[in-house]
Amino acid sequence: MNHWFVIYVKSGFEDEIAHKINEIDQVTAFVPRKIKLYKRQGKIIKVNDIVFKSYVFIETEMDYETFYLEVISKIKVHSAFFKTLLHKDDKNLETLYPSEKDLLLSLMNKDRLIEPSIAFVEGDKVTIVSGPLMGKESIIQKINKHKRIAILEVELMGRSIEMQIPLELIFKNS
Repeated sequence: MNHWFVIYVKSGFEDEIAHKINEIDQVTAFVPRKIKLYKRQGKIIKVNDIVFKSYVFIETEMDYETFYLEVISKIKVHSAFFKTLLHKDDKNLETLYPSEKDLLLSLMNKDRLIEPSIAFVEGDKVTIVSGPLMGKESIIQKINKHKRIAILEVELMGRSIEMQIPLELIFKNS
């Protein structure tokens, strides 16, 4: 069974730490990314951005003790490494809950990238018509039309955190 561990690192060092971890056998470290949409001079610009700043996700078959010995002990000397796993209240469960992992997997493509969902806007009504948020409208807390994002409140390691998902908005004339 694949486990997903999450470590906390200094912001800006996510890719460096993930690269270092990927040098170790039996682990795949990654930093979930999203396409961030900007509107500049009337044009939509797409930029690759990190979804969870300061977090590195690690997928492995290792149990916690093996993971700690094989991975954490080798990277904790790095100056950008803050602390091991985020952990839940239940000390025996150090990996993401299956529901947390499933939600992230459903939002990301095979390259661990969250692409924009497409939404029609008619007045105050927003309807998701395609993309990773389609069918998940119930988890959207708020939509910021100006920033072109849907704001979700998701659970990560048993904690509630805000997640911003890109939206391509198509405005319908009334």
